[in-house]
Formats: sequence, structure tokens, C-alpha cells
Amino acid sequence: MTIGIGFARRARPVPGALLPLGPLGPTGPAARSPAATHRRRWVMLAIMAVAAARLPRDSRTHQHVIMAAILLAAAAGFARDSQARMAKWDKRRNLRYLRSLKSGQS
Repeated sequence: MTIGIGFARRARPVPGALLPLGPLGPTGPAARSPAATHRRRWVMLAIMAVAAARLPRDSRTHQHVIMAAILLAAAAGFARDSQARMAKWDKRRNLRYLRSLKSGQS
């Protein structure tokens, strides 16, 4: 059966039509030969190597690296500042708690 042409949500199978199998067999995709798999792997590695070699020369990559460095520096500064504020708050809270214990014992 094939799907009638139209919007996907309103598509209905056409009765009596057969689905083409295409590259898929009746049980799934056909297996590749080991030579084809090996060649495909080497082609993918070559493409990735060329892309990796071009990255350092690309000005957009430089911009992204600079922005990431600024972002990381800002995040580290916020984390240090937040940690210092938390330490001060905790110290004040502990002092308040100790004063309350002292006043309760007297």
C-alpha cells in the first residue's frame, strides 16, 4: 500500500497498491560487504581530518573560542563571588545561632 498524496495527518493508504521495497529487503537493510564498510570508514575519517585541519584557520572558530573563554572566565568569577557570599552568610548564621544558645543558657 502507498500513502495518498496530501497532508500527512489526512493521508490514507490507497487500497490495492504495493509498497516498493527499494534498498530495504523484506527483513531490513541489506548487509554491506566488509570492503565497502572499510572504505566508508576511511572516507569518513578523511572528511573529519580535513574539517579538523580547517578549524584553526577559520575566523569564526577564533570568534567562538574567544567567546567561550570570556564566558568561562565570567562563570568562574560568578562562582568565586557566590562562594564568598555563601561563606559570609554561613558565618553570620552560625554566630547568630551561637548567640541564641548563649542567651538561652544565662
